[in-house]
Amino acid sequence: MRAPGRVDSKLLMENGKLHILLVDDEPAHTELIRRTFLSRQESVRLTVVQNLQEAEAVIAQSPPDLFIIDLLLPDGSGIDFLNRTDCATRFPVILMTSHGNEHVAVEAIKAGAVDYVVKSTATLLDMPRIADRALREWSHIVERRQTERALAESEQRFRGVIEQSADGIMLADENGVIVEWNQAAEQICGLPRHEAVGQMLWDTYYHYFDYGITYDVLKQALMNFLESGSAPWLNELHERTLRRDDGTTRIVQILMFPIKMESRQMLGSVFRDVTDSRRTEELLHQQDRLAAVGQLAAGIAHDFNNIMAVILLYAQTPLLTMDLPPRLRDNLTTIVLQAKRAAELIEQILDFSRRTVLEPQPLVLVPLLKEQVKLLQRTLPEDIVVSLASDNNDCVVMGDPARIQQAVMNLALNARDAMANGGRLTIRIAGLQLPAGAPLPLPTMSAGDWVVLSVEDTGVGIDDEALPHLFEPFFTTKSPGRGAGLGLAQVYGIVQQHNGHIHVATKLASGTTVTIYFPAYSRSDADDFPVESVTVVRGHEETILVVEDNELAREALVSSLERLNYRVLAAQNGREALQLFAQHRLEVQLVLSDVVMPDMDGLALLRALRQQTTSVPVLMLTGHPLEDRLETLRQAGMSDWLLKPVGLPQLAQMISQLLLRAA
Repeated sequence: MRAPGRVDSKLLMENGKLHILLVDDEPAHTELIRRTFLSRQESVRLTVVQNLQEAEAVIAQSPPDLFIIDLLLPDGSGIDFLNRTDCATRFPVILMTSHGNEHVAVEAIKAGAVDYVVKSTATLLDMPRIADRALREWSHIVERRQTERALAESEQRFRGVIEQSADGIMLADENGVIVEWNQAAEQICGLPRHEAVGQMLWDTYYHYFDYGITYDVLKQALMNFLESGSAPWLNELHERTLRRDDGTTRIVQILMFPIKMESRQMLGSVFRDVTDSRRTEELLHQQDRLAAVGQLAAGIAHDFNNIMAVILLYAQTPLLTMDLPPRLRDNLTTIVLQAKRAAELIEQILDFSRRTVLEPQPLVLVPLLKEQVKLLQRTLPEDIVVSLASDNNDCVVMGDPARIQQAVMNLALNARDAMANGGRLTIRIAGLQLPAGAPLPLPTMSAGDWVVLSVEDTGVGIDDEALPHLFEPFFTTKSPGRGAGLGLAQVYGIVQQHNGHIHVATKLASGTTVTIYFPAYSRSDADDFPVESVTVVRGHEETILVVEDNELAREALVSSLERLNYRVLAAQNGREALQLFAQHRLEVQLVLSDVVMPDMDGLALLRALRQQTTSVPVLMLTGHPLEDRLETLRQAGMSDWLLKPVGLPQLAQMISQLLLRAA
């Protein structure tokens, strides 16, 4: 609606005239009003009706710019008409009455009339001026309504922004009383809005946020902030621990800022829950740190494997002699056992660094772990009760059974050490479905189907200082001589190799639960893990070409194979091996080669040999994890491979099998 002004202000309706609707059943009064407007030559179109029914018809067809209505009409009261219609909100209304009083005047204004007139000759003759005054008042009302509507819309938009914000938002007035507390603030702090609003700012912030200062100091700082609009540290982005009433804690970033609203100095605050992002950052930092340590460990493992290969082969070879003195045999047996123990440590390092080559297969975990629980029940102290709990016997993963068993065994042994006075060790298996958008147990996980394997003990727990370092190799909380600190590091590597995730929940004196999440496999017909016995098999003077750049390892291999009744040709690199093979092509029945060598490595040698012959078996040895090179070697024609340090019985059997196949 256009804002009306004076009667002669060109605020005209149809026919270029201001439309006035007059409702009065006294002809003398209506005629006097009509003549008064005409005598002043006002641009007015005056519509006169005598009752409310006729007035409603006019309003429906041509709404007026000004509505003049008598209080008492044949078919009702003017005030009642205003109360039951929306006329007073659509155009200015002047209420007339012959016998007025204060009560009527109040009722008229309450009904929405902008003016109230007691009929007399003077007032009727003065109606143009009264109309002009009503139009001016109506103009102010319209402007005020527009302003209020704009403010309401602005407040609604402001309210929408606040409520849709993922950050907690707080507003406090000049006295420090909280006047705004949005939905995100409720969720972050666990404090409902109706409880927060009306509280003092410093009371709430001292209760929930750990500022590390006394109540009085925080209150004074916030009061100074309200008065001056600045603070040496409050108006900077700062991070604090949030203590919720349910006992949980969160990490929150807080920013405070002054706000001027309607000449009032207020204080605003935005706070964001960064707990999950901090945990993710810490997890990524830990993974980067562990990856660097793993790379170093893998390098150490490569060199150490060559050393252990020499020791193991030289110690095992004399044991093939039947007439060794008992004392010497015992000594050699001890050397072999210790060498194997050292090899196991290297295997743990490789597991941690995720360099071990897995043999994954569809694997039902429950039957596998039932056998392991039986083993633990026989081997762990009798005062430790071991049990397996499962709500799903069809949990299948794509995994290497030996590595998963190793991980569970390491966790069980750690739990045993944490329960010196006995307790309960529970292994649990469960399925977990995570639909898209569902909360994730760990921030690095994704939606999908998972198999959850947890190992729970009732031991002493782990303190906060040790918890971040649990998976680091050589870190241990045990006394010297009671562990190398590789058990959990190996578990970590095995889980990573299976594309899994691991989490440790612990509480001092209440036990520890290690939870592993494996990606679920859709098949349920997993194969059993084959276990083969290994025995020493002798040769029949077949010729073997040994290729090894490490001199001591090469000599140990040659000596061991000769004791196994093989003829041996030795080369220190691939090029020398090709020359020997060309000279003894009709004699060589198997090539035993290292993978990593200078000048020409095992892969290049393998390809060169396969260009000359496809019938001679090529067995590769490696002291370094093959990782993605394994498939390349197989495609190039590798017959099989062994990881250093290889035991003599295992080497003998592998050679015998390859020779038998090639025969």
